[in-house]
Amino acid sequence: AMLDTNVELITCEIDPVMANIVRSRCGDRITLIEGDCLAKNRHLSPDILKAINGRPFKLVANLPYHAATPLLMDLLVRRTNCQGQVALIQREVADRITSGPGSKEYGPISVLSSLLGASRKVTVVPPGCFWPQPKVTSAVVEILPRADHGVSEPERFADFVGNVFRTRRKQLGTILGRENIPNAIDPERRPESLSPQELVMLFNSY
Repeated sequence: AMLDTNVELITCEIDPVMANIVRSRCGDRITLIEGDCLAKNRHLSPDILKAINGRPFKLVANLPYHAATPLLMDLLVRRTNCQGQVALIQREVADRITSGPGSKEYGPISVLSSLLGASRKVTVVPPGCFWPQPKVTSAVVEILPRADHGVSEPERFADFVGNVFRTRRKQLGTILGRENIPNAIDPERRPESLSPQELVMLFNSY
């Protein structure tokens, strides 16, 4: 369907059998990269980066569930030429991406998706839509980047948020030191209670 719109498609398939099926059906109408979409450091693979060559692009994917979170976050945090993402992923990951402060799903990917982009759950996809049926429910999620997110160093901020949430049940004063907490934030609060904007304030003062 996408080929019918005359877009340029750069595709990635790690399974050699499926790659052969794609190659036989699409031929030279696509650029097929046979391998992992992620490099060992869980960033976009060099082969894909070479094919994109710094140009603007969008992700449209049915992602392996173990690769979904690192790939989506790499594109959001590090790839400013990514203009949007629409992906089929595990519903629990979609819930974390779209959740807010105070919920059990709220965490680093919720914060990054809210600040650096606008995210929404498009639809839920039940196991019966697949063959063979998986044991989990899936969802389609959309993430559109924000040009005016106001985070000066997204990569450092992503690392900071990850470190703060690593011990999410502890108080902020214990995690970061009470002397590093700005007056506007109670050092006895826990990370899961902070809004994305408060985490930016914390990051800027740390």
